[in-house]
Amino acid sequence: MVIGKATFMDAHNHVAYNVLPKWTPPKLYQHRGQWQGATAHKNFKKPYDELKGPDGLFCEMVKWGEVMAPLSGVTTIEGMSPNQTCFRTLIRNTENQNGLGTPASLIRTFILDISSFNSTINWAVTKSFVVHLGEGIDATTKAEFQTLKDNGPLHAETAAIHGTAFGAAEFTEMGQVGAKLIWSPQSNKLLYFQACVPEGR
Repeated sequence: MVIGKATFMDAHNHVAYNVLPKWTPPKLYQHRGQWQGATAHKNFKKPYDELKGPDGLFCEMVKWGEVMAPLSGVTTIEGMSPNQTCFRTLIRNTENQNGLGTPASLIRTFILDISSFNSTINWAVTKSFVVHLGEGIDATTKAEFQTLKDNGPLHAETAAIHGTAFGAAEFTEMGQVGAKLIWSPQSNKLLYFQACVPEGR
């Protein structure tokens, strides 16, 4: 029986990092700045830095990630640089609207600290503002939600990546305007919420 064809979108992925094996953090962290600055993570990503560095193999690294995606049914990815001309053949990149015939500003991605966001968004054109937000579990990370609101872009078109610091109040506000959440459950669990099992259990 033919049920039908299905395609999947990977709503958040740093594709070039797929050349690396999965990282197992040695401990739990409070926010992303901690593990990003940790010696363990820096040592883990040395091969990435070396490949991306003088040899300039970033496009090849992304292509490897693109090859892996269709094997799981993924045909579209969010999380590649919008201004790299090499991302054109294997899979759609929502950030440069490859082959979609849509404006480059239709989907905008911001992965830096939200406090550094100083741009404006034309909501008549931008239909998705994808932003790293609330990645961690401490009060400072939770406060990023207020920073987002202070800067303006909390709309139905806002899509917050992670949001692990958020609670009922933040999700209620998001729900009231129709904002979205892009969850990364596996990495969030390993970095921030991994359960500690007592010995003998």
